[in-house]
Amino acid sequence: MTLIIEATYQKETDKVKLRGQFLKGRNSDLPTMIWLADLLEPSENFTKFFTRPDNKVLDVRNVWLLNYRNFGDSDHHESFALEVSIQTFLKLLPLLSKSIKY
Repeated sequence: MTLIIEATYQKETDKVKLRGQFLKGRNSDLPTMIWLADLLEPSENFTKFFTRPDNKVLDVRNVWLLNYRNFGDSDHHESFALEVSIQTFLKLLPLLSKSIKY
């Protein structure tokens, strides 16, 4: 089951949050891979790809399917600047660190 969360428009760029879907791997204690889809395709479209029985990625990784800022269910803001998008992504990494193994 997938929970659909509607995107929110943020007036302040530092309040923008990225959203997506976490796919738990088939084994315990796996490292996590971050999947950023094509800009024109929501990350949720890749759920079926990663969960197919013949796809072995979930045997060795958890997967975060993330939407870029201003796309999908991630927050939207008037800024589409690449530098700002990168800062939004980098701000998210410490929050994901509990599920990412290095």
